Amino acid sequence: MTLDSTLTHGLGTDEGGYHWSGELRLWDNEILMGWYAATEGSIRSKGTMYFVLHPHGLNMKGRWVGLGYDDKIMTGWGSMARTPDDAEAVIAQLNREHEGTPAP
Repeated sequence: MTLDSTLTHGLGTDEGGYHWSGELRLWDNEILMGWYAATEGSIRSKGTMYFVLHPHGLNMKGRWVGLGYDDKIMTGWGSMARTPDDAEAVIAQLNREHEGTPAP
């Protein structure tokens, strides 16, 4: 189980940045599931994450679902890899595999 929180804003507050806290838990050495929530009083953003780890640890890919600042439920792909290019390639692959699939 990993609990984390921000130390600095990733984006400036004028760009919508906020502090958050979150937790991920590893299941069966294959699935990471977790949550995140804003820790600043006026920010209501929070959501969940579901990632599948590559069998050789090359990357992870999955989806996040959350509540936006305008009360809309939002979702999107997420990935992590050893390099930014590798992570972007995972997202491109997900987009190709799910092209034409209606958004939830």
